[in-house]
Amino acid sequence: MNVLSAMAGINDGEFCKKFTEQNVDLITLGGYNIDLETFKAGLENSVKDRQEFITCPHHLSEDIDEQIDIIKEYNPKWKGKISANLRAVSADSFKAIYKNTKLDIVEINAHCRQIATQEAGAGQALLKNEKVLLEMIDALCENTE
Repeated sequence: MNVLSAMAGINDGEFCKKFTEQNVDLITLGGYNIDLETFKAGLENSVKDRQEFITCPHHLSEDIDEQIDIIKEYNPKWKGKISANLRAVSADSFKAIYKNTKLDIVEINAHCRQIATQEAGAGQALLKNEKVLLEMIDALCENTE
């Protein structure tokens, strides 16, 4: 399986769609801020000229659907999967995407190194807080297909 993984920069539908023609089987959108804490951290990160951290948790599921539509409309023949990389501080944060039917895979962001994100308790901070990370995994397994 060939994967376009989460990376630094803006991984939106417009950027990712061209990879449907490059033998990519899985495209990762995001990262997205999925709760108020990560949204605030994203604003702080954006001050350092990192615009990819400005994603708003309101209407997140619909925003992700729009990005998926951009990809699928660009190449209707592409049969790959789409994941979203989500920054969160708690398991409850993921409720925003439980009913999303277009998203194939949810990726918990446990790699973001931005200081504001870690101070909020997201990104790499989750690697030091196994309890919360396991709660996130359990919640996603129980509430998504």
